[in-house]
Amino acid sequence: ITLQRFFGCKRRSHPPTQAEIQERLMFLVENMKEGNEARSDLTLYPEIQGYGLLDFAKYEEISEVGYRAALPRLKDWLQGETSGARLTREVVEMAKDTKASPPTINEVEYGGRLRYAKW
Repeated sequence: ITLQRFFGCKRRSHPPTQAEIQERLMFLVENMKEGNEARSDLTLYPEIQGYGLLDFAKYEEISEVGYRAALPRLKDWLQGETSGARLTREVVEMAKDTKASPPTINEVEYGGRLRYAKW
C-alpha cells in the first residue's frame, strides 16, 4: 500500500487497453536499443514464455506469475546497499510513522474507488 501511494506501484486489476498496448509497442524498439540493466537497479524476467502477446484473458494468471517471481527478488534487493534500496527503505519507514488519514467522503458514502467501480 505504501509503494502504491508514493510511487503508483500496484498490481493491475484489469488488462491494458488497446491504446496502451499500441503505445508500448511503438516505443519498444527504441527502448530495446539500450540494455535494461543500464537503466535500473533490479531487472526481473518472470517465466512468461508460455503466454502469447494476445493472451488478454490470462492477465490475472500472468500477473500472479510476475508477482511470485518478483517478491523474493525484491526482498533481496531491499536488503542490499544500492541507493535505490536505501531510498525505498526510507520511504517505507516514513510511511510507517505517518498516521492513517481519515476516510474521504467518497470512501464513506460509496466505499472507495474499488467498490464504486464494481457498480
